Amino acid sequence: MSYYNQQQPPVGVPPPQGYPPEGYSKDAYPPPGYPQQGYPPQGYPQQGYPPPQYAPQYGAPPPQQQQQQSSSTGLMQGCCVVELYGCATFGFDISILVNSTPIPLLTPYKMGRFNLSHRVVMPPMTRNRSYNNTPQPHAIEYYAQRATKGGFLISESASASDISQGSPNMPGIWTEDQKEAWKPIVDSVHSKGGIFFCQIWHPGRISNSRLNNWWFLWTNAAAPHDGACVEPTLRQLSTCELAHIVDDFRIAARNAIEAGFDGVEINSANSYIIEQFFNDQVNDRSDEYGGSIENRCRFALEVIGAIVNEIGGDRVGIKLGKKDSNPEALLTYLASQLTKLGVLYLHVFEPRDEPRNNCLQFIRKSFEGTLIASGGYNKNEGDVAISENCADLVSFGRLFLANPDLPKRFEVNGPLNKHDRSTFYKNDPIVGYTDYPSLQLEFA
Repeated sequence: MSYYNQQQPPVGVPPPQGYPPEGYSKDAYPPPGYPQQGYPPQGYPQQGYPPPQYAPQYGAPPPQQQQQQSSSTGLMQGCCVVELYGCATFGFDISILVNSTPIPLLTPYKMGRFNLSHRVVMPPMTRNRSYNNTPQPHAIEYYAQRATKGGFLISESASASDISQGSPNMPGIWTEDQKEAWKPIVDSVHSKGGIFFCQIWHPGRISNSRLNNWWFLWTNAAAPHDGACVEPTLRQLSTCELAHIVDDFRIAARNAIEAGFDGVEINSANSYIIEQFFNDQVNDRSDEYGGSIENRCRFALEVIGAIVNEIGGDRVGIKLGKKDSNPEALLTYLASQLTKLGVLYLHVFEPRDEPRNNCLQFIRKSFEGTLIASGGYNKNEGDVAISENCADLVSFGRLFLANPDLPKRFEVNGPLNKHDRSTFYKNDPIVGYTDYPSLQLEFA
């Protein structure tokens, strides 16, 4: 007999093949001998069972026949066959799934205006499949696969302008065509009940010079020799050029909201332009944008302030790293300033080879919004970060890339697909992109 988990098919979706359970039928439900076999089947909640369309003339079963479901997974103890999402079945001892206490990562959380059903975040991941810097239809399936009701997703980095391109196949958000191309992708996430933010960025001196048509934007020293060179000599940005970049970010944020995104994340990490200003080992400017922590944070606060004024702080998140000789002092100051701006969340990247939650602790003291931990976390580490209040949410990059149904796998302690690094940046619209199996496909 196939047993079902606690979720019924979504409204408007026909019951999966094999529903109702084996031995039951739509016209004769429950089977002869009821209630000798127990009612409802193990793992199915009493409330709402059977669904209204199945033999409603049978009332509730006798109280002594009711089964008690697990408090955390909705599955019962014992060795049986389990069906996830109403599809494929696989057998194992599900007593290992029963947990008397909630899983921290799977508890609900209110992030500003957004009600999240769990704390497992899909972070931005460059995939190099947006041909000519325009989001493509295959991204609709990619993001929809990873969306859940009340789940939080952040898009891959979208260039803020035509002079902020890091790759010919990374998406942009500066043109009307790009904005229109994002709309069905955003709609696919919203149709699953997900919350979707767009990350916007500018690579600064890490930009690929072959992509820029008429000028280069760098933080330090000297101008490039010509527009075809791969590694141009660097020069400092003028204050006038900085003002142009601030406006590019502002317009990109407005475009993202018009495309339907719920908000934006500003990439201020990964050695890109904003972190180039933060980092005292890179920023050698002698004007108001260099030297002290306050000066090195000035450009970031101008960008963030312009975006907050454009779309509201409750729609703005910031991705942060810790590249500086004194990251605690830098991030503490920045976090306090971002609190004043009313920024919704900070998404903090921690290097995988450093102790967990180190910088999160001092940021937590200075920032009043939501804190997202990032940096190669596994499930156990994520649970600890939540339970110890080091972070409110945790993002999982490679795990989410390879496991579209990651929150469900965490819920049932299911096996995890292994990522294929060779396909991370492959331009193929399917391979390494939408072909990672979910549990309901993996065991078919």
